[in-house]
Amino acid sequence: MQKARDIMEKNPYICREDATIGDVIKQLFDSQISGVPIVDGRNKILGYVTDVDLMRYVTHEKPKVFSWGDMTPVIIDDEPISEKMRDILSVPALSIANKKRHYVDADLELDEVADLFENERVLKMAVIENDQVVGVVSRSAVLRQLLANILPE
Repeated sequence: MQKARDIMEKNPYICREDATIGDVIKQLFDSQISGVPIVDGRNKILGYVTDVDLMRYVTHEKPKVFSWGDMTPVIIDDEPISEKMRDILSVPALSIANKKRHYVDADLELDEVADLFENERVLKMAVIENDQVVGVVSRSAVLRQLLANILPE
């Protein structure tokens, strides 16, 4: 059976642990990708930031609630998203990175990789070998390969 290493993107885009959200946005935009692993100086994965994480962070409204006896005024954040985007450019990317399991071992078989995609509900995962990011695999690449293995030529 094929393994994650057989279908991974071998030259993954990454951001270092000191990257800001602005750095991640630039990487996503310039590379036309939807997510990027955040790694330390030894290429060990620390987290993963996707365009969904960015939108969730920017659009998440946390109203401030003040209570005075039986009166509870609520102040809603109505700042435009474009302004919020400008405000977060210098925020450390690692602070919004998803730190759940967004990686697979390079030697993991494709059916097990498919199971992880289903369980984690993500579109891409870093591929690691010896604790270092060596590639990225997408859910669509796994599906294409699994289908190619069963469909007639």
